[in-house]
Amino acid sequence: MRLDTLERLLAGIAILMSAAALGSAYLFRFSYSWSTFDRLSHSLGFVVGPWVIAGVVTGLIVVGGQVLKLRIPVTEVFFTLVSGACAVSILEAFR
Repeated sequence: MRLDTLERLLAGIAILMSAAALGSAYLFRFSYSWSTFDRLSHSLGFVVGPWVIAGVVTGLIVVGGQVLKLRIPVTEVFFTLVSGACAVSILEAFR
């Protein structure tokens, strides 16, 4: 599958937001007296979670689009949802 410019931009933003979510969770959420490996393994949930949720929601949107006979740009929807979910994950890490 070849990505166009918008899809590449959204994919890059999603990856950067995932890295920011990992960094913010590592530095702020789990900063108390665990080892580095424990902090990193707990912080990975802040990265994996948004990708899983975005995949599920994108799947539901695609199924709804198939039912309603709509053409859905799947990659744009998926990477936009990942970026939004990572933003929520970053805010949760700062809380």
